[in-house]
Amino acid sequence: MKRIFLICATLLIANCTMAQIITMRSITKLNLQQTFERPKGYDQYVNLAYNANQVSSTFGVNYIGGYRFNNTFFLGLGTGVDFALLDKRHYSDIGWAKPTTVNIPVYLNFRTNFTKRVWSPYISLSAGARISPATLTDETLGYSYNQSGVLANLSVGVEHKLRNKSSLYFGIGYQLESYLYTQGYETYNEIRLEFSNRLAHGFNIHIGVSF
Repeated sequence: MKRIFLICATLLIANCTMAQIITMRSITKLNLQQTFERPKGYDQYVNLAYNANQVSSTFGVNYIGGYRFNNTFFLGLGTGVDFALLDKRHYSDIGWAKPTTVNIPVYLNFRTNFTKRVWSPYISLSAGARISPATLTDETLGYSYNQSGVLANLSVGVEHKLRNKSSLYFGIGYQLESYLYTQGYETYNEIRLEFSNRLAHGFNIHIGVSF
């Protein structure tokens, strides 16, 4: 009798466990298939970003505000503050460049989401300028220059929608920035300097929220 009771109890527990697993799978599947329709109008994004290239690496905070045409397309204007983590002079075969400690990016941002699901892949394209408020001075060679330049970024990522407008997102991308390089030539016992704008290739990682 006791053995029959234990068998019945075991079967009951197994049945309840299986039912719970099936229920959780159904809820998860329903949540993943749930869709969200973002309304037209003003939309905004805030993110933390890490950028790295041959010249320097930076950590920054960005704000993007603009108009959402529908659930798929967004166009806005972004700005923020980037702080250089590496501010030493970078040498290469085309000369040297010294990054500015603080920079202000200003750019247009186009973004498109591929689905209306809870988890939605996206692609983001930004193009604009990096403004360097400070002018750098090389005390050894006695010259000054400013490291403002152009920038462009192409990123892909995934967005997790929380409500009608809010979401969390994470992305990684390719970033292109221009720097002013300096190259010195010694002629007739004096050093002659040449300046030229060069592009630095790098990558970008960002994580943020939209609301």
